[in-house]
Formats: sequence, structure tokens, C-alpha cells
Amino acid sequence: MLALHATWALDHHLHLWAEDAAAFEARRRRTARRTPKVPPHPWAAPAGDVARAFESANAGDADLAGRARPGRLTLCLPGDKAAPWPSPRIAAAPQGDAVSTGVEPWTIPTLAFDPQAAIRLLLGGTGWSGEAFGDASLDHLAATVLFALDVAARGRFLPGLVPTRDGRGFEARWLPVPG
Repeated sequence: MLALHATWALDHHLHLWAEDAAAFEARRRRTARRTPKVPPHPWAAPAGDVARAFESANAGDADLAGRARPGRLTLCLPGDKAAPWPSPRIAAAPQGDAVSTGVEPWTIPTLAFDPQAAIRLLLGGTGWSGEAFGDASLDHLAATVLFALDVAARGRFLPGLVPTRDGRGFEARWLPVPG
């Protein structure tokens, strides 16, 4: 079983990634040593496995699956230096006083979707099969897309100015007016 996650990255793409329950169980009893500067997530599913799960769950939309490209992200995840904590779909987080809590960087293989494909993916919902289940990140991003479409459909936006990234000026933008 795969636990699917999503994040919107600075490259303006939706990145879909997954934790592999079988890989977690296989690694659970081993002690990990952290050697690389930003190590690979120990039970992240390879992008090819995520693609196959996505294709089987969305068999009616081959075009959407074909628009994904393999990617790689570094994400800061809760856990300790030995391993990130598994998502609730995989296993419960460690409990007790001996557990050190922190956030550590991990390298994750992903499937990257351009913005148009990402909106189709999030609005279409996914009929995830028995081998893959979405998590709260997918639900949150879908709700965000619905909110943005609602704001646009109701004309709830005004022109405004926002500071540029370098802080030396301003850029014109349409700004949402919730309500």
C-alpha cells in the first residue's frame, strides 16, 4: 500500500509522492545511520511506483498521467536523525519520553504536474485503488483550488500592489477579497 502525499513546490508544480508501507515494515526493525547531507527518505516509493498507482486509479484519464514528469524534492519532515516518522496511513508515530522530536530534511522522489494538470488532478478527485490512499495534503490542496475558483467566479478580487521578491519595488497583482 502507498500513502500518497502532495505539495506545491517553488518550481510552480504540484509534486505527488508516496510512502511505501511494505518498505516501512521492512526497515522498521533495522537501525539507520544518517550519512549523506540530505539522505533519501527511507521508505518513499520510487516515482515509477507512484506513477503506476496513479495510472491505475485514474485509468480514464491517460492524458493526465502522461503529463507527469519525475521530480525530486527535499522536504523537512517530523522525526529524528535516523528516520522520518511514518504518516498515519502507514503506522502510528513513536510514543514515549525517549522519542526525540524534530524536523529533518529528506530527499523524496516525486511526480511533478504542471499547474493545469495539477488543478485537473485535484478537482477530479482520485479513485485511489486498494494499493494507494491519499492523505490530508491532497484534500487541503483540493479545497484551496475550490476556494480560488469560488473567489474568481464571484469576482471577489481587486487590483493591488505587492512587493517584488528583491524588495526594491512593487508588482501589480489581482488580490483576493474573501467574503
